[in-house]
Amino acid sequence: MQSSSTIWQALHSPVQYNMFASFYDQICQQDGNLSCQRFQVVCRQFTTYSEEYLQQFFEFFDLYNKNSIDCQSFFIIIDLMVSVTLNTRLLFLFSHQAGLIPYLQEEQNSSYLSRQRLIDLAILQQVPSLTLLDNLQILKDQLIQTDIKMAFGFLFNCLQETDNLLEEKIQ
Repeated sequence: MQSSSTIWQALHSPVQYNMFASFYDQICQQDGNLSCQRFQVVCRQFTTYSEEYLQQFFEFFDLYNKNSIDCQSFFIIIDLMVSVTLNTRLLFLFSHQAGLIPYLQEEQNSSYLSRQRLIDLAILQQVPSLTLLDNLQILKDQLIQTDIKMAFGFLFNCLQETDNLLEEKIQ
């Protein structure tokens, strides 16, 4: 059986990304974007996520207010779902760090990220509540927003601890 990281690498090869982009082109509208409403219907019908999780997911990516999703955002969204399923959250974080920043920013083009949005992303990655609380100490002085380096340090610690907890359960 292949390891999760091997599967992750196979899914992220240039050939696979080109196949993904081709698939996206086939399902998107004439303007080159995928209808958010269509994506929501597909998620509700074909995933096993709870309605509450999907609602948090759609709110984080602002899919209730947007009319459509571009290819890169769609790739990040699908990749997040895959990373939770395959337990490759850290690989997801490293792969999409730059792409996640706009979703985490307090204001567009700001060098500060919203603390609440960081917590929301950690919840979407199914980080346990106790792990979140323990790691919030990293952001203790940052009441509302934090700089990018500190924010990703927080996420990295949360995900590393989550992976460790999952490994302990397996053993």
